[in-house]
Amino acid sequence: MLHNLLEPDELEDLYYSYETEKFNRNANGFARYAAKRNKIIVGLIVYQGLNATHLKSLNLEGLQLKKGKIYVPATRRSNAREIELKPWQIIDFIEYLDQTRPQIAKNNDLHNQELLIPQKCFNDLLRVGILKRLKKINHKVINVNQLRASVICNWLGQYNIRKVQYLAGHKHIGSTESYKQNNLESLHEAINQFHPIH
Repeated sequence: MLHNLLEPDELEDLYYSYETEKFNRNANGFARYAAKRNKIIVGLIVYQGLNATHLKSLNLEGLQLKKGKIYVPATRRSNAREIELKPWQIIDFIEYLDQTRPQIAKNNDLHNQELLIPQKCFNDLLRVGILKRLKKINHKVINVNQLRASVICNWLGQYNIRKVQYLAGHKHIGSTESYKQNNLESLHEAINQFHPIH
């Protein structure tokens, strides 16, 4: 059962409320670069529904800014797909490629084609660096899987099930259908909780 799913406006608020500029004076310049990278990651979670495995699989070549899309490679458990980026994500990505990523690469002495760096301790970065801050923005936030489930359930309200299967990268339609079923059960639960029938 999926609980505490976030609505589209709540997901969007996580992105817009993610601070990248206000750091105390003694914070080094690197803290700002890290925050800008983290905001890119938040966008990919709340708009494209990516999880930690998908995020780690992204490479520079897959970012197609002229087309306004990002290519998500196949993983052991998911299909490859090309997903549209929001216009404001494209603007953030331009800055990320021009300024943020080169600084992070230099700081970590990295020269590779991975889009989001460093990959070492990526799960810690998500858990400590990002989710901790997202929980301060919205106390309902639990983890990346819950955010992904929220995105998929919101897609089900917008698109047909085949399109949602493609966007989510599900190998089997049954995986997508389980979100539909969960969505219905959550709805019934909410109705019973707030409108008990006596």
